Amino acid sequence: KGGFGGRPQQRGGRQQQQAAAPKDDTPPMNYSEAQLMEIFRKKLAARGARGIMGLGRQFKIADDDGSKSLNVEEFQKACHDFRIGITPEQAAVLFKVFDRDGSGSIDYDEFLRGVRGGMNQFRQDLCMKAFDIMDRDHTGIIDINDIRQRFNAKQHPDVKSGKKTEDEVLCEFLDTFEAHHTDHAGS
Repeated sequence: KGGFGGRPQQRGGRQQQQAAAPKDDTPPMNYSEAQLMEIFRKKLAARGARGIMGLGRQFKIADDDGSKSLNVEEFQKACHDFRIGITPEQAAVLFKVFDRDGSGSIDYDEFLRGVRGGMNQFRQDLCMKAFDIMDRDHTGIIDINDIRQRFNAKQHPDVKSGKKTEDEVLCEFLDTFEAHHTDHAGS
């Protein structure tokens, strides 16, 4: 499948050709998958879906049947309803880019990865550096013990005032990850 970062990749080594570009705002059929993805990202951002929560709302709006995933028809309808400005055929091409596992549907994680795109090298390096700092036992997995050793709640206002213990603040911190996952993963 085409990539989300770096050079645009094309299926089959050739871009589709069209004799003349449409006169409206619709991109010509020879747009690469990466160019279609960029159009999609910009139009969605223009609708106010910049943050993760905003993207979650857009996804839920598009999920007409409540299955917590989008089929190609829902995706095409969403592209039309959100005024992305691409044809149903282009939306079908873009759907295949989003559908990373080839299941015929796009779940929220696939949608989020597609819209957010890949990280540049600087951000990847920064994440790896943070991961290495957090992974105290160097197992390649960050578990509760690693986080407990690195998370310092001593200066948290509720700990300083005596309302909560450091462990309570740590648990609340960890719960934010679970709550986010639950909100968008279908639980």
